[in-house]
Amino acid sequence: MEGALIAFRPQDQRGSEILDALEDLADITLRLVHQDGTRRYRLIRRDADIKILDSELDRIDPNWGSHIRVYREPD
Repeated sequence: MEGALIAFRPQDQRGSEILDALEDLADITLRLVHQDGTRRYRLIRRDADIKILDSELDRIDPNWGSHIRVYREPD
């Protein structure tokens, strides 16, 4: 499969709202939502750097890290 994998688990309602906004802004594809709410994504571009999402999240909410847990998965 192409692209990098990353997963986010919202810790609260604000975390879910931030991820909704991220899905609208970023070049990512939602692949799976786990029972605990963790959302697993695949970055569409093969050469995409998953760290670029940090800046997108910062623009949405500078305190996103207190609302979302990040799981970065090597491709």
